[in-house]
Amino acid sequence: MQKQTTCRVRNARPVAIKHDGFRALAFIENGTCRLVSRNNHTYKRFTELRDAIPGDLKVKDAILDGEIVVLDESGKSQFNELLRSRNTPIYAAFDLLWLNGQDLREKTVVERKATLKRIIAKKATPSFKAPRARRRLLLQRSHGLGERQRL
Repeated sequence: MQKQTTCRVRNARPVAIKHDGFRALAFIENGTCRLVSRNNHTYKRFTELRDAIPGDLKVKDAILDGEIVVLDESGKSQFNELLRSRNTPIYAAFDLLWLNGQDLREKTVVERKATLKRIIAKKATPSFKAPRARRRLLLQRSHGLGERQRL
C-alpha cells in the first residue's frame, strides 16, 4: 500500500502524472473505440484495449485524452514492456473532451475530470478502476487542485 500524505497547495494548477507510454485520443462511437496518436496515426495493435474501453463507459459517444501504458505492480510505467508488447496495456485517461454530442473543452479541467469519473461504469471490467498492470483503463487522477489533497 502506498503511503498517503496530506498537504496544502495554493494557487496551483491541476497536473497529471506523466506516464512513459504512447499519447492517444480515444474516440468512442457506436460501441467502438479508435485510439489515435498526436500525429493522427490510428493505433492498430491494441485490439483488446480498444474493444474493452467502450464497455467500461456509460456514453453514446466521447473523446478522451490519455496515454497507452504498461504499468508494473507498483504502478510505474514500463515503456520497454509496452514497446515489445510483453504485458497488457491500459489506457490512462486524464481528460474528457467530448461527451454525447457536447464539446466540453470550454469547461474547466476540474469539471471535465469530475464528469470523466462519473461516466465510468460502476460495474466496469477491471480496466477502469485502479492503477494495476492487469487493468485496461485507468482514470488518471489530478494532484494540486488548490486545497487539501490526499497524495
